Amino acid sequence: MLDKIKGYVNKNFSKDLTVRFTGEGILINNAADYMASGQATSLGSSLLTIFAVMAILFMSFKAGIISMIPNIIPIILNFGIMGWFGVPLNTGTCMIAAIALGIAVDDTTHFMARYYKELKNTNDQQLEMALVGGGTRSANVIALEDTELLRIDDKSLDRVRRRFPRISAKLFLNISRVLSNRLKTQNYANF
Repeated sequence: MLDKIKGYVNKNFSKDLTVRFTGEGILINNAADYMASGQATSLGSSLLTIFAVMAILFMSFKAGIISMIPNIIPIILNFGIMGWFGVPLNTGTCMIAAIALGIAVDDTTHFMARYYKELKNTNDQQLEMALVGGGTRSANVIALEDTELLRIDDKSLDRVRRRFPRISAKLFLNISRVLSNRLKTQNYANF
């Protein structure tokens, strides 16, 4: 629409006349353009800073690159879902992207710090990467009281998920609640 108006002005008005477009629609359009370009610049500089901090913190270029993966995924998902559903970029959605990035950075920092701590203790990278890659890990456990053990393999979980999606969602939610409560109880007991 603005291009049509500019074409009309250029065609019908004198070149000596200065014409400026204003109004609420123009201001909102300019603000949206500025917000979009500012968001892209902000995310780019944030990711570069995160990479530099992680690489310096863990004294490894490779660690900096690896730590970028969980930081980029929430941004791609956030803006991908917004684009898919036609959600416009505004102040609120920009804040959501910043919050998602902040949570990802926090989780990445904790994970990488724990990984390097365990790596120093065991000095076995293959063993530690088993945690990430779903490989087999071993541990020695001593049960000091009655203990229950439940093992569900990937194939069984996938079969339940495909045949009974609602039941599997409830199962996963309840398993995560039980594990979360047990971890909280254990953590409080240690302090």
